[in-house]
Amino acid sequence: MDKSRRFAIVGLALLLPACLVCLSGLLQFPVPNGLIQPFLVMGGLLVAFVVNLLPVLRTSWRREDGALVGTVRLRFEGVLPNLGIVTTSVLLTAVIAGYLFVENFQPR
Repeated sequence: MDKSRRFAIVGLALLLPACLVCLSGLLQFPVPNGLIQPFLVMGGLLVAFVVNLLPVLRTSWRREDGALVGTVRLRFEGVLPNLGIVTTSVLLTAVIAGYLFVENFQPR
């Protein structure tokens, strides 16, 4: 099994608590308190994003005429599960952040 596939499996496991938080709110089912800790939910989203971004992005740096030139390349071929995990982690973070904003900043 190659590295990008292992990263996708680890990222999928790390997304599980955030998915449970979103689904428990929508479907009204109880989730064990051990799985919905804030550091586990948000930390899992962040780690899944970073770990699966490694196979997707390629960076390179070089000096050219006294200036530092950097390039960032996005790779699509062979890393579709990793790209899906990155997208899902961004979307789940946006859903949770939107919920926190709506819940805590209601007009009086």
